[in-house]
Amino acid sequence: MNNREKILETALTLFNDQGSQAVTTNHIAKAAGVSPGNLYYHFKNKKVIILHLFGEMACCYDQVVPDGDTPPIPSFEAMDTMFKQISETEWKYRFLGRELVSLMDQDPELKTAFLAKQKEQLMMIEASIVGMIALGLTRPIPEKAIKQITQIIWLICIFWNPYLALSGEPVTQERMAESMEMVKLLIEPYIISPQ
Repeated sequence: MNNREKILETALTLFNDQGSQAVTTNHIAKAAGVSPGNLYYHFKNKKVIILHLFGEMACCYDQVVPDGDTPPIPSFEAMDTMFKQISETEWKYRFLGRELVSLMDQDPELKTAFLAKQKEQLMMIEASIVGMIALGLTRPIPEKAIKQITQIIWLICIFWNPYLALSGEPVTQERMAESMEMVKLLIEPYIISPQ
């Protein structure tokens, strides 16, 4: 592992454990075993590190849809796989979910990147729902309701982590995975049972 990778991995661990506000570039450099100058050689400041970590997270989401613009063939198995990948990604980069609003307020570049990724994710979720309807896996749903269900799914995915934290609930990997169970509950009434 090179120094750049070490810095990113260390920053992610520290941000997840302590929150990004409590961690300085000096903390990251010391924990990574590099000099502050070496850290600044790779990353101008902490905002750049956070933006890069967001980019890594976005790449993980892109792997849910490998070619970047076509959702997986709609099926319950594909849906389960997608939910599992989303849950693992949300856990790995949990500081971003927990601090997203304040981080975007501080960094317009991060906000732009997030909004672009959000648009892609909403399109993918909506396309998956439309595909499941087309294949007869779910009953027909009015277009307005599809858009609303899509937004609710995204809200659950994005804001489950802060919800747990604000409720005083422990934010564990198992608790984070519960968000996907809630999404399944949301779409369950639309599923057509196999005959």
